[in-house]
Amino acid sequence: MNPIYDLSPDNLLSFALNLKARRVQIITSCTGTKSVESDSPLTWSDFVNGAEWVREREQASVTVPAKTLYSGRQHTTLMQGITDRFNLDIDLSIVSAGYGLIAGDRQIAPYEATFSGLGSAEIKHRAEHLNLPADVRGAVERTVADLTLVLLGADYLKACNLTSPLLAPCPTLFIGSNYTEDQLQGSNLFQVPLTNEDAKAFNAGQVWLKSVIANQVLAKLSGGVSRECA
Repeated sequence: MNPIYDLSPDNLLSFALNLKARRVQIITSCTGTKSVESDSPLTWSDFVNGAEWVREREQASVTVPAKTLYSGRQHTTLMQGITDRFNLDIDLSIVSAGYGLIAGDRQIAPYEATFSGLGSAEIKHRAEHLNLPADVRGAVERTVADLTLVLLGADYLKACNLTSPLLAPCPTLFIGSNYTEDQLQGSNLFQVPLTNEDAKAFNAGQVWLKSVIANQVLAKLSGGVSRECA
């Protein structure tokens, strides 16, 4: 079993240049700010009531594709990078603190729910209710992509509760994370810890720096069709 390997942002970009990756899976997080407002957004109490209740609430609300709902800087920066990459087949998934792991094209309603700032016990409780640990592990381990990029902050990584062994079939880059060898081992796992110095170097805020780095990785990919896994 291999540990998760550290890469600096510079080494990451060199690494990306050598990848022949056309199919890219991106797992990112929801943001607090939304592009669509509602007088009665869904809240955590709605999601606790179950899927049928949520569908009823959605029928009384506007719904939009998840990828267009979020207007936080991390999400908008990432979406600009995705839009610019015509040579890649990108599968976008979003870790939502209300809906769970959802596809970018899924229609959802405006809501107010977050993992940020919650205690560990409450994060675990909500994540298990949303089936997040199993769904995110499944997305990583059963992907048919050539490359996976994971762009999650500390609280959202905690919600996903990824534990060893995590057996990724293709290179899987945790951008902005800082796992230790005791916390996570598996196959094809790499992480890119980011610092304040990196934020200055890339002229970005810490919140959306993960997306800036991800976009640079996407720009370096050759778009080849053969998958090269470690």
